[in-house]
Amino acid sequence: MSELPESWVACPFASIARVVSGKNQKEVEDPSGDYPIYGSGGTFGRASDYICEAGTTVIGRKGTINTPIYVNERFWNVDTAFGLCPIDAKSLLPRLLFYFCQSFNFHSLDKSTTIPSLAKRDIEFIRFPLPPLAEQKRIISKIEELFSELDAGEESLRRARRQLGVYRQSLLKQAFEGKLTAPWRKQNPHLLESPDIESVETSERLPTDWRSIKLGSAIENPAYGTSKKCSYESNGVGVLRIPNVVNGAIDATDLKFAEF
Repeated sequence: MSELPESWVACPFASIARVVSGKNQKEVEDPSGDYPIYGSGGTFGRASDYICEAGTTVIGRKGTINTPIYVNERFWNVDTAFGLCPIDAKSLLPRLLFYFCQSFNFHSLDKSTTIPSLAKRDIEFIRFPLPPLAEQKRIISKIEELFSELDAGEESLRRARRQLGVYRQSLLKQAFEGKLTAPWRKQNPHLLESPDIESVETSERLPTDWRSIKLGSAIENPAYGTSKKCSYESNGVGVLRIPNVVNGAIDATDLKFAEF
């Protein structure tokens, strides 16, 4: 841990926060229950009882271990999720604990070789940088102010991306209407020769030397892909799936394999 401000204290996590283990939800599941049921990925049902108080941060014990969730109501956490809450809210504000969890790399505590997992004792030994209470409030306020600015920036980027997508589609449409190459056709009329392929009638207005054709007359017969089960462990042949085709290019970083 880097050097802390003079008034801050580095302390073991267990001295300022509790790690609350979850339990199987089978006996408390109730569609009309008063309390949500939380796992590492969020809610997935209701319960008639609760384990954790409002202001608790949920982190995964197994599976998704690095995506903290702040819960502002009482809830039941399942046995694959921990609840992290201050021992004394006058010493540590719940919201600051949540932001610390967002900043901490819980994968650094993972000793598993298969499914990511956390041990309660490892979390309790995390060194927590504890500011004075008045400064905690200022830190939370500043984080939320800057996060709000970041959210606004992300929304602007999303709008720009949507507009770029519309522009991209417009360019492609113009390309197949002959508008992008209209100046070139005027300068090179001697190079224009209609393809020798049967054309079809169309209501669209095309350039003089263009014609509409059936797609099947210009491509090989489309073929179905394999339905064979594929996995990351196999050493066989790579199988292209929908996630591997991104923005008109092949992305092999998430490739699965199958034996053929």
